[in-house]
Amino acid sequence: RTFGNGIVVFSTNSNNYYHLLIEFTTKVLAAKDILPKDIPIFVSSDSVERHQQMLDLLKVPIKVRSFGILEAVHCKTLYVLDITHPKHASALPANLWDCYLTHKDSVRRLANHLLKYSGIMGFNPPDKLIYAKRSEGARSFNDPHNKIESLFHRFAEAQKLEFVIFDGQYDFDSQVQLFSKAKFVIGIHGAGLTNVLFTPPHCTLF
Repeated sequence: RTFGNGIVVFSTNSNNYYHLLIEFTTKVLAAKDILPKDIPIFVSSDSVERHQQMLDLLKVPIKVRSFGILEAVHCKTLYVLDITHPKHASALPANLWDCYLTHKDSVRRLANHLLKYSGIMGFNPPDKLIYAKRSEGARSFNDPHNKIESLFHRFAEAQKLEFVIFDGQYDFDSQVQLFSKAKFVIGIHGAGLTNVLFTPPHCTLF
């Protein structure tokens, strides 16, 4: 397919929740005021609903268009979003897994925007222990008798906290609301822990 103009945002794999927020969305937010509003962002994905949702939350009036990973797309003019100004790109060398390491201030800016969208202007005393559970895949483990969950549940009761099993099946706003009330977050590393962006400053992560 041939298009007149397009924008591309470098990201390791923005279909992954972590890379969508930390690479794709932080870049768009950093360039929000200079992006041409009449040119679509092209993303190699069958579904760009989450990408579009992020742009809508940030009030960036740009449409996202999808194309297949094996498809060749021709643009007469292609803009590449390359944000390197201070407070966005880290001074550390880029690596294979992070398409331009994002500066911590840029990540904080994104988290503050999304917390504000969810109506969270400040953190109340946290009252939850959240277990980010993986039921399948390489980062899950077999616990047929739920011994791990029982252990966490007893610990939460001793701490007078609500025990919540987070399986990822929440809409975005509910995820932000939930993690903004976390005193402890427990889970195996991966994209599912990206929601620690929205936890109170003294939340403890295991």
